[in-house]
Amino acid sequence: MPMLRALFIAAVAVALLAPSISSARTLYLGISANSRERDTIAQDRAAETGVRRLREDLEWWRVEPSNGTWTWTETDAMYRTAAERGITILPILNSPPCWAVPPDTASEECREVFPTSNQDYADFASRAAARYGPSGTFWSLNPDLDGSLASRYFEIWNEPYWGTGEEPVNPARYAALFTAAVSAGEKANKASRYLIESTVAGQGGVHWAEALKAAEPTIGTYIDGIAAHPYPGSHEVTYQPQYGTDEAFLNVRLDYERWRDLGVNKPVWITEVGYSSCADGAVHCVSGDTQADRETRKADLLARLIDHVASAEYGFVHALYLYNLEQFSAETEANSDKSAWYGLLYGKTGERLPAWDSFSSRVSKYNGAPVPGVNITSHILFGNSMNLSFSSNDPTASFECRLDELAWAPCSSPASFSVTGAVRHTVFVRAVNAEAISAASSYSWTTFFLRPDGDRNGSGWSVPGATLAWDALNGSANETEFSSSLGTTSLQGGRLASATVAR
Repeated sequence: MPMLRALFIAAVAVALLAPSISSARTLYLGISANSRERDTIAQDRAAETGVRRLREDLEWWRVEPSNGTWTWTETDAMYRTAAERGITILPILNSPPCWAVPPDTASEECREVFPTSNQDYADFASRAAARYGPSGTFWSLNPDLDGSLASRYFEIWNEPYWGTGEEPVNPARYAALFTAAVSAGEKANKASRYLIESTVAGQGGVHWAEALKAAEPTIGTYIDGIAAHPYPGSHEVTYQPQYGTDEAFLNVRLDYERWRDLGVNKPVWITEVGYSSCADGAVHCVSGDTQADRETRKADLLARLIDHVASAEYGFVHALYLYNLEQFSAETEANSDKSAWYGLLYGKTGERLPAWDSFSSRVSKYNGAPVPGVNITSHILFGNSMNLSFSSNDPTASFECRLDELAWAPCSSPASFSVTGAVRHTVFVRAVNAEAISAASSYSWTTFFLRPDGDRNGSGWSVPGATLAWDALNGSANETEFSSSLGTTSLQGGRLASATVAR
């Protein structure tokens, strides 16, 4: 091959250092325990599963029993005992006092009805965030406790898509309540974050996400996460939903995608999910001829569900809270009360059911911050430009890139990097989600100048430093040794558009 009288940049050493996106990942695992009503026994039992996260009601009526009278004693006690066990609480801000709801509301329904005033509820939310959120007053009043266990996320209401009390489902009412609470809560505690309640289709088949966005077009700016309850009923985790309100776990993906398509790309927190071993023989209860059969079936289905969520396919799910820790119906009292049969153990005796091992083993395997994965998927060297494409298993994540020793900066795929000089270059890429930053993937290559044949025949280039650059990289090698293995794709304006050299 004749020598080329041109200056070019080529890759002579390439190293792709990209941690692969694993088929399994970590995510926050927690459980509902109703621990306020169980002294410390429920928190002790929850901790024995390995979880360090509880979902608990932070009931408005308890902390403001009369208008303007605040009492935090009972809730402080729940937070203290949880912190002593290394547990963080995800509070549900719900259950208004009767003074805050319409005056004709029956006393037994007050806690299920939306308050008459958004501002009253927002005041409650702001005080809860200021007290129990990061660096809140509860933690400063209790310096012996680990402040990192503060409640960073707050869940606004519980399942408003099924209506409240006698009120029909009202997306616009919930949207107004949510935005008021978030505005006040963030003002009171800038580190606080808020989960919106969501479902694919609520009572009457209403498309919930679309209805909320229609009622409040800016609602996406208030949302930090989407709280979903994708109960699968008696179905396998892969069961395809037949209609909007069908019990099916795959609705969690549909819910996420609907929000994303509305321009709200936020992580999903599954704050309730589980299987019931009730005995109605219908879609709500797992199958089995005896209670023991149903408990075994429940354990098997639960294991598969958590394994499914912990796969790379569900990177948009950042947390899963199991419902429920305890069940209080004895084995000899099989019935169709599905809510009573979700537990991991019998509350009366503490006897562990088969689902205990399914859950605790998954906690040991998957529990942790939902760190995103990142992969470099393609790379093209073109002249002095390197183009990289990359992806993450978490579609809610953004990317940051860095060339050599430069600072990290936001980037998107594909990204282009311009380089100069006969040196080795490395591009680093990492994914960033709401909870964590991935390990960096990197791509490295070396650039150089072809040694001018003018050194030999006197008719070559007059490019200062070209010979020195070649010699520094290749020692005593001469151009003849390399010319036979030089492959080029095109020559543009005296500069190779791309080239590779095999030594």
